[in-house]
Amino acid sequence: MENNPKIYVLAGANGIGKTTLNLYLVPLGVTYINADDIARQLRERLGSINVQELANAQALERMNAMIAARRDFAIETNLADQETWQFLKGLQGLGYLVHLIFFGVSDVNICINRVENRVRQGGHFVHPDIVKLRYEAGLKLLRQNKAIAGRLILNDTEAESRKCAELQLGELVWKDENLPDWVQFVLAADEDEPAGFSSIGEVREKYRRMKDGK
Repeated sequence: MENNPKIYVLAGANGIGKTTLNLYLVPLGVTYINADDIARQLRERLGSINVQELANAQALERMNAMIAARRDFAIETNLADQETWQFLKGLQGLGYLVHLIFFGVSDVNICINRVENRVRQGGHFVHPDIVKLRYEAGLKLLRQNKAIAGRLILNDTEAESRKCAELQLGELVWKDENLPDWVQFVLAADEDEPAGFSSIGEVREKYRRMKDGK
């Protein structure tokens, strides 16, 4: 198993701190593929045009090249859609080991405020409603799919990055004594529905309407 290629997935809602923390959590020498970074580089060359689709296509092309060569690589994602989870399951079928580090906070307003601060510093904007929907969908899907990851680390980033729990193929192998609400939500059995989180069907419908401008 140690010789199997690995994908390192840094996940969480917009503004959670993925990009800031990736330098410390991805092993040295592992190729890091981030569509937002590619988009920024394209805008610097091409000007203020919509380059996100082109950036996404280039990111996918780079990932496919890494997979074909069976090389380790890392990606950054919200993990707020089932398609990305299916992609990770497909990689497992190809022999990849999934190392997932999920960053979270218990109050989505922290993410919204961080995105606003990022925009003031020249970063890209994400509408607060989209941040909230991705936050809720990401946590719900993580709870449903947590057994997919060979290794899953839950890090709280409310103050500074703090490891709260670790799972292997969905089985808890370590947890901190004081767990934030969002970590307790993820660790709960999926048939339990803690208050305060929308159902995944409701989240998906809101997200669809948001994208359609309704």
